[in-house]
Amino acid sequence: MKASVLDRRIIGAATEAGNMINHVLVVEDDPDLAIALECAFRHADAANFVIERAVSLASAIALLGSHEIDMILLDLNLPDSRGLETFSKIQRIAPDLPVIILSGLPDEELAVESVRAGAQDYFVKGSMSLPVLMRAVRYAVERKQLQRRLADYARQLRIRNETMEAELNMARDIQRAYLPLEDADFPRAASPESALLHVHSRYQPAAELGGDFFDILEVSETEVGIFICDVMGHGVGAGLVAGLVRGLIEEARPFAADAGEFLAELNRGMRSVLCHTEGPIFATAFYLLIDLRLEELRYVNAGHPVPFFRHGLTSEVGLLSSGPGIHGPALGLFDEAAYEVSRFGLSPKDLFILYTDGLCEAADPEGTVFGAERLLGALRDYGHHSTPKLFDLLLQDAKDFTGLEPFEDDVCLIGVQMLPRASEDENPRE
Repeated sequence: MKASVLDRRIIGAATEAGNMINHVLVVEDDPDLAIALECAFRHADAANFVIERAVSLASAIALLGSHEIDMILLDLNLPDSRGLETFSKIQRIAPDLPVIILSGLPDEELAVESVRAGAQDYFVKGSMSLPVLMRAVRYAVERKQLQRRLADYARQLRIRNETMEAELNMARDIQRAYLPLEDADFPRAASPESALLHVHSRYQPAAELGGDFFDILEVSETEVGIFICDVMGHGVGAGLVAGLVRGLIEEARPFAADAGEFLAELNRGMRSVLCHTEGPIFATAFYLLIDLRLEELRYVNAGHPVPFFRHGLTSEVGLLSSGPGIHGPALGLFDEAAYEVSRFGLSPKDLFILYTDGLCEAADPEGTVFGAERLLGALRDYGHHSTPKLFDLLLQDAKDFTGLEPFEDDVCLIGVQMLPRASEDENPRE
């Protein structure tokens, strides 16, 4: 198994720690022991130690403030401090330096307590082995060097993550700025009382960037196009492809009055950009063109879930009639794809609900999906409500079912409501 970059850095850090000059502060008031320690360090293999000596806590603190020190050998009992209080004071002054305790008392409880408080190791003066002490010093220095480097790596990663999060949040804001999330009436020039069509939408991405995308195209004064798509996957990659689709829609606007040619043009654009990527990248899509003058709906499907339909006169709820050829291939799969146009006559109060599969495929903890049938049943139960209230109830049902918020996949809902004539009293926008 190959070592990771971080593993190699840690190994390199340990090697570097073993070769560098290490400045050791010996805080010891016994002159004989201090001389013995200095001699041991001086004759150590690859003698790379520089020794500083202090005979009291006060002198040790002074040296820590004026000299470069890499680690401390500390006698707990000094002329001006005794016991664990000595270690505590040193730790407050130099919290990042490794400390090995030297004590004249074989007190196991004190040893455990000092290590628990942060000391690297503990030695009893009368029974310690100098070679073992030397190894402990080297290990302590190396451990501290690694800890510092790991802390530095963690800081760098944190900064990078914060930068990435900020960039993702900015990308999310830009992406949502492209979505027509506000309610809209058509024709645009009509007064609210004489409008013939109302569009209401909801969008809930599963991550900072979503793969669901929709747009409302004002094709002419009496024609409105509703486009919805779902890019494979979710997250950053899906968000980038959704941004690509948005740009392609602008290029394909001249074809928006011909529903079949509009999707075919989007497919050609996706193929020309994505054909050299590794693995297939595609998006399901549905395009619905409302002709208010002819009171006709023309629509095409590129592998997308068929919209739901509530009849304005009978209040029956089902799927939008799917004629032969309605299921064309998803966008981006084939160089040339044809999309057959289906037609549907419009009545006042008709409601069409376009959606992405994130809602139907939302699953509970056991893996059972919410499903199109459950969604259809909820539409029948709540169909008498206005579109905003209807969407509130649908989303709440799915959240109650899965116990999740947000969902694991992006969710998009678009309600396309034919409005009653001015002579009728009801207003589904309320």
